[in-house]
Amino acid sequence: SALTYKNWSVNITMDAQFGGSIFSSSYASGSSLGTLSHTVAGRDGWYKSEADRIALGYTQAEWIPTGGIRVDGVNREGVPIVNNFLNPQQYWSRMSGINESNIFDASYIRLNEISVSRRFKLKSSKPQPPSLFLSIFGNNLGYLYRKTPGFAPQASFSSGKSQGIELFAFPVVRSIGAKINVQF
Repeated sequence: SALTYKNWSVNITMDAQFGGSIFSSSYASGSSLGTLSHTVAGRDGWYKSEADRIALGYTQAEWIPTGGIRVDGVNREGVPIVNNFLNPQQYWSRMSGINESNIFDASYIRLNEISVSRRFKLKSSKPQPPSLFLSIFGNNLGYLYRKTPGFAPQASFSSGKSQGIELFAFPVVRSIGAKINVQF
């Protein structure tokens, strides 16, 4: 929508989608390889626990880890296990193979463009004097709302039947600039 006041004009364009799901292969791969920030939790604790185990001469089978990813659950007999620590590398490698952990809400509100223009009337003897427009603009400025971590919710593997699948998509290009327009 454009807002105009005297010789000034502001134009704002937004895009939104509510609902839908997207599967991210990039997120699955990054989780598996431990390159995403959410995979860092518990690493230092695990390494310290392993260093303590080795220093005390215990085997992995004899040792109860004292750090890592804390997971509560049940054993094979159904008995609750509390404060069970797992190796973060193994945990995220296995979690990335569970497809549901890589599906995200594709809802978003995106700020597509903002432009601010100023009109200057040039002096002329003509009945309709020419105008000079100076504008500054920004395109693909960012998201006001989204639930996808690190990738665009409207990313797609292809424009065919593979929509809803993100596969190592490039980020949306942001541009900021200025333009001059003369109207006669």
